[in-house]
Amino acid sequence: MTKLSLQEIKDTEFQILKAFVDYCDKNNLTYFLCGGTLLGAVRHKGFIPWDDDIDVFMPRPDFEKFVQFTGYNPIAPEYDTCFYRDTKLVADYPFAKVIDNRTKVIEKTKAEDKCTGIWIDVFPIDGFSDNMFVNKLFCTRKLFWKRLCFTYSDDLSKVDKKKKLGKMIVMPFLKLMGQKRLFNKLDKICRKYDYEKSNYVGCTVWGYKIKEIIKKTDLLPPSKVIFEGIEFNAPAVPSAYLSSLYGDFMQLPPEEKRINHEIIAYKL
Repeated sequence: MTKLSLQEIKDTEFQILKAFVDYCDKNNLTYFLCGGTLLGAVRHKGFIPWDDDIDVFMPRPDFEKFVQFTGYNPIAPEYDTCFYRDTKLVADYPFAKVIDNRTKVIEKTKAEDKCTGIWIDVFPIDGFSDNMFVNKLFCTRKLFWKRLCFTYSDDLSKVDKKKKLGKMIVMPFLKLMGQKRLFNKLDKICRKYDYEKSNYVGCTVWGYKIKEIIKKTDLLPPSKVIFEGIEFNAPAVPSAYLSSLYGDFMQLPPEEKRINHEIIAYKL
């Protein structure tokens, strides 16, 4: 195996993104850049210099079609779509990933047999209540189940000592429940509000909790942003989404907060 540099990891992720977008366009599926990827597009016209991942999200109906379609019509032979409900691959997360199967990533908190190749994350966008207080309670409930899902996925031998005891206490319960049931529970909670009928939408299956929630009119119709020289879909009002997540998103963070996922990746 050949170890890849940060730039080579980014290049691989960018190729996955382009293949994903081409697949969405051919199948009439709506997607958007999101999170740090959208921030990078708006502020840097590409990757945030110190970042090492790519995030996209899709309205729940399009997300469900995407994972269904890729189950029988893959994006490409070199790309696997991994989602816990529809894959035989290792899926330690309640959202989808498009993975380059010609690579391998070593993650700090995961056992080696649970590690995959370089990926991009694909998140569902779900509906929410018009009442923000209700949404806060709803996000708190989801956060509880999200943390249980995250704990199940960790290799305890690699977890920080301060967190290890708590994880060891709940792990027997989690093992008894089973990972798929955990993910099913979180997935069911996330789909409580019908996306099509909701005035507020967001992706809180992972991520920033209530900060992710925006008006649907700020999401649709898609606008365009430049990322690494190519146009991609963005929310209708990118600033509404980014300011909710990051506040003054055009302001660079202090150097000590310019961190990434510290991905170690290899070419097979």
